[in-house]
Amino acid sequence: MLSRQAIERAAAVLKRGELVILPTDTVPGLFVKDTPEGEERLLKLKGRGSKKPFARMFGSRKQLAERVRVRTKMQRLALKRLLPGRVTLVLPSANKEEGTLGARLPMDASLRALVRRTGPLIATSSNLSGKELRDPANLPPKLLKEVALVEEDASQDRLDPKPIASSVIDLTHKRPAILRKGAVSIWTVKRRLGKTPYLTLPQELNVLFVCGGNTCRSPMAATFLRTRCSSPRVNIRSAGLSAARGSEAAQFAEKAMQELGLTLKDHRSRAITDELAAWADLILAMTRGHLLSIRGRYAHLSDRTFLLSGFPEPWPHGRNIDDPIGGSIEIYKHTSQQIQLYIHSIYPKIEKVLTQAN
Repeated sequence: MLSRQAIERAAAVLKRGELVILPTDTVPGLFVKDTPEGEERLLKLKGRGSKKPFARMFGSRKQLAERVRVRTKMQRLALKRLLPGRVTLVLPSANKEEGTLGARLPMDASLRALVRRTGPLIATSSNLSGKELRDPANLPPKLLKEVALVEEDASQDRLDPKPIASSVIDLTHKRPAILRKGAVSIWTVKRRLGKTPYLTLPQELNVLFVCGGNTCRSPMAATFLRTRCSSPRVNIRSAGLSAARGSEAAQFAEKAMQELGLTLKDHRSRAITDELAAWADLILAMTRGHLLSIRGRYAHLSDRTFLLSGFPEPWPHGRNIDDPIGGSIEIYKHTSQQIQLYIHSIYPKIEKVLTQAN
């Protein structure tokens, strides 16, 4: 979020055609006035080929409407239901020679206010191409030398401790195509547009199952999905909210899986961490208590966290898969059967995300 004084400073610098680094609702951005000269400066500075176009940042729907040509119902829905938002939408450009345009209308009202004053801006992440995104205070001298102004985030209440880049969604085909996974989950796009998007190659889908101790329910679920899914583009892990590190699977859990021709012999428990949660594109919890704990701890990841039994419908859909710990082998068998049925149900929905076919 920009303060009123920061908006004044940035507007003055941008109107002169200079480069600025500003906080956004995603990652810190590098901005310049949307002119051919500005674009050339950014291409040279970032070390980026012209075949990979920059996104444009708009301050209002009116500004955006002047630069894009909306042709389909899906595109109209996306403008209505995803914007303002932490997404970059690839849409047909009003300029036929340009072809398509990556458009951002940010959630941050202060940034929109700035762009309404300056006119559309060319926007990109504040790093050199191919290099890790850094805090603006630690940017390479080459980049800082060309930047006239660096502003800090005036907000102290960010939900996400580590900013996530915008999701880039191509809306020029029959189905939405996720060109880059980001701040808005695949499942939010599906729900708001009424169509399942697909991940473009070579992107992978990361699935995390979560229970309490990570010794029975979540490793069972991970094993069932690995058995069901042969795609090398799906990565599957499990963790527990209160797990001790390195514990073996519960004895009856292993026995129940063996009767199905499977095993948890190599499983070792682990606790969920910030890094593991951020890695996941889909977090599937066993109970409502687990789900609420995950959302409380990782509020910025709420739109990718579901009950296993309710996916892909959001909270409060679904039912608990109760902990069999302390129960008989028959209770463990019943739990494994429940989980297996849910995995069988959700697998086609996961598979569709990886296929381009309608």
